[in-house]
Amino acid sequence: MIKKNLFLCVLMFFGCATLTDLRLSEEFDTVTDSYESALSWEEFEMASSFMSKQNPKKERALPDKKFFKKIKIISYEVQNRKMNIKKLMVEQTVEITYYNTDYMIEKVVDDNQIWIYEDNSWRLSTGLPVFE
Repeated sequence: MIKKNLFLCVLMFFGCATLTDLRLSEEFDTVTDSYESALSWEEFEMASSFMSKQNPKKERALPDKKFFKKIKIISYEVQNRKMNIKKLMVEQTVEITYYNTDYMIEKVVDDNQIWIYEDNSWRLSTGLPVFE
């Protein structure tokens, strides 16, 4: 009887951990989909709202608005993702294809993102992508 109860306790413990991991993973997908939409619709002020309060590159958070009005996103594709739910951190590389309306030349930037879980939400700690 004791072994059975111990087994059930262990099963419940790991089951809860798995549910928490699943919840955090689903929240991450929702937040990053919203971030991608903000960039795709050239809503850079909205995209900057996803920045971490601890962002060491805050000065890059929202550069010149006039410059950003010239940037048009063509595609946003996640190339790789490493989730470390235990550390509440996700690293991913996103390939962003875009053009500047001044030059009409298609460019690609690999945006190396680090997302952290703070204040009950996923936040981007690496700032907005660097467009030329």
